[in-house]
Amino acid sequence: MADIPDFMREFDTDTDYGFTPVSQKPAEETSPAIDPKVVENSNLEIAKVKADVIDIKSMMNEVMQIVAEKDSVNKEIQDADVSERFKEIEKIVLPFLYNLSKIPITVAISPEHICLGP
Repeated sequence: MADIPDFMREFDTDTDYGFTPVSQKPAEETSPAIDPKVVENSNLEIAKVKADVIDIKSMMNEVMQIVAEKDSVNKEIQDADVSERFKEIEKIVLPFLYNLSKIPITVAISPEHICLGP
């Protein structure tokens, strides 16, 4: 461990990262071989996935339309409920305000009650 710098002594240097360093390039260069059957199978699988994605998108559009229709119906129902509540409030508040308006109010402010500062 003498060849490790001081700042690296606390770290684990024996960890395998899945690759090893080499001193030179390999002598033989090999190109990866592609099996045509694998490519054809993957093309078929990709086509199936694309078809499934299209089906999912169309289903999602249908669901979104149903949700939008349901939201509009809910909003109409809520608007009707709110207007009914306001009518009930009007039945209570308007007679109160009418009776309140009949009462003569005289405002008398005496100089002792006026506050001009803190």
